[in-house]
Amino acid sequence: MKTVVFKDQTTHEISPVSSQYALVLNTVDQEEVSEFEALLTPENLSEFMIFDEDGNLESKNNNFVYVSTANNSFGDSDHDETTFQLAPMSAKDLRIKELEEEVETQAEAIEELASLVAG
Repeated sequence: MKTVVFKDQTTHEISPVSSQYALVLNTVDQEEVSEFEALLTPENLSEFMIFDEDGNLESKNNNFVYVSTANNSFGDSDHDETTFQLAPMSAKDLRIKELEEEVETQAEAIEELASLVAG
């Protein structure tokens, strides 16, 4: 099994067929699917790594977004294979992210300046 490590340092085993565009898990139930989907936040996908079966870094990925989930049911098996599709952020999305970070930095600076003036 491969391992994915998200920005928040959460790790999860993934199928050997996984890539940065499709994280594939052997899942038992919908709760497990939902728990993994909860990890696919913009923050966690801003930086994540995939390690191969031997623990070697396979890929280091930046600025991805969660797109969709596909479930492949095997009927008589006690598990399903679930694919979580990811995509790189578009140039527009990256620029919006940069602007949001700039606005946050400016807001912090204004707040600090206001506290110094009130001081």
